[in-house]
Amino acid sequence: MRAPTGFDQKAFFNFCRQLRREHKNREVTKVLHDALRRYQLDANGILQAGRMLPQLGNTEDNTLNVAILGQCTTTWLVPALTAIARGRNQELNVVEADYDNVIQGIGSLDPNVDAVILVPWTQRVFHPDNRSAGQRVQDELQFWQSAWNMLAKRTDLHVVQVGYDWIDAGSDGHFLGVGDGGCIDIIRTLNTELRKTLPAGSYLVDLEQVSGTLGREHFYDRRQYFWTKQPFSDAGVVRVAEHIWAGLRAATTGPKKVLVLDLDNTLWGGVVGELGPLGIELGDTPAGEAFRDFQRLAQSLAKRGCLVAVCAKHNPEDARGPFEQNPQMILSVDDI
Repeated sequence: MRAPTGFDQKAFFNFCRQLRREHKNREVTKVLHDALRRYQLDANGILQAGRMLPQLGNTEDNTLNVAILGQCTTTWLVPALTAIARGRNQELNVVEADYDNVIQGIGSLDPNVDAVILVPWTQRVFHPDNRSAGQRVQDELQFWQSAWNMLAKRTDLHVVQVGYDWIDAGSDGHFLGVGDGGCIDIIRTLNTELRKTLPAGSYLVDLEQVSGTLGREHFYDRRQYFWTKQPFSDAGVVRVAEHIWAGLRAATTGPKKVLVLDLDNTLWGGVVGELGPLGIELGDTPAGEAFRDFQRLAQSLAKRGCLVAVCAKHNPEDARGPFEQNPQMILSVDDI
């Protein structure tokens, strides 16, 4: 049986199931990995892949054991994180604690766990009572400091702490919500204090920033929260998993420090071998401004220690021409 041509997600998973019926688990793992690596799956497909992968058996020797402990339901986060990491060539064995059992989960943590993900939610922050805004913040900080102190007994453990977020401004509205003691202000104050007090070596996922990249209307699913106590939409949980994986990768393997770039229609518009170093699109057009902006990003990474390399089918003279002759170039040969 051959894989479907093009990419039809339904046909793709039918193909995976057929391979499983034929006991070809290694082949299933490979096609899932390829689809994840190429970003071919939507959020639902990523979750499907994440549920399927643990059933296929380990294929790597560098499996990372991860425990997720949350104040909300984290059942959907397990397959999302599994799939995201697998698409980046890391196999995870992910387990989760029961709903809102963070402290108990730490107490019963398996000694083989390499990393812990801590996921908060707001049910206690905004519990209807007479506490002041400051007291609400302090109560949450004390809770997480207790958790961190327990985890500190394991010096080999990597910790990824997810921050807090607000879904909407509630009855305060946006104007009052950002004022002193408003619900948005409480969340932002809490996140600031979390960042200040987080143990050295830990990684903080800025959930407010993450949800903003997708938009809260798409990131959260209120209906799902009331049914399952899981606040994220499918797209939201995948986005959270991507940022959690970034934290895990930074903690366990270090950041990637090489950026390999093509030239034509990547650093400039057009084909330099046909247009010449001064004829490429770069500068005073919308696309030209976009290419210059991308070059600024690459240059800023180079200044931070990232190696910027070029891989392109050009003779050396054509490749170097824009760098040496075009005054609109941001990058120089010295940056490469």
